[in-house]
Amino acid sequence: MKSKLTFLFLLINYLSFSQSIETLKSDCAKMYDATYNMDFEKILDYTHPKVFDIVDKETMLTVLDETFQNDKLRIRLVHPKTTFTFSEVKEIDGKKICVVEYPQAMRMIFENPLSEEEKNALEESLKTTMTSKKITFEKDRNAFYIDGKDIMIAVSEEATQNKWKLINYDKSQPQLLNMVLGENVVKQLGLQ
Repeated sequence: MKSKLTFLFLLINYLSFSQSIETLKSDCAKMYDATYNMDFEKILDYTHPKVFDIVDKETMLTVLDETFQNDKLRIRLVHPKTTFTFSEVKEIDGKKICVVEYPQAMRMIFENPLSEEEKNALEESLKTTMTSKKITFEKDRNAFYIDGKDIMIAVSEEATQNKWKLINYDKSQPQLLNMVLGENVVKQLGLQ
């Protein structure tokens, strides 16, 4: 009888863990789809709530909208779907954490033709801030094609009501990750 209870307990744990991973996979795909379709409100639904302690939702919506489309440029994801790679789920400081990597290509399309000086300055700036990405200027489109791997950190914890929420990892802005997850978590993930 005791072994049947132990087996039942292990089976329930396994099934809830599997369901949790399947939910994470689905949520990542939905967030990417929302980004591809510029559904910024939906993106924020999948964003870790502690981000909104730093920047409120309305400001974040405005920033996203103005970043992806304004009088000077438009940013569009190139591929409607992507493939995600999930690390093993780690439990650190009471948080379930999963590092999610995925290829992402985007175009930064300029409304007015760029001069050679503008193109060179922008290319240098992009290469400085996006060191892990391949940056190519497409003269016929008046656009930069930006290709590389991106990383999101998936977190399930009390602050997220134990649902998976996501944070984009930007190597050039580690302070955001530290503020949301805590320095110990970021250090243990090897992202510092």
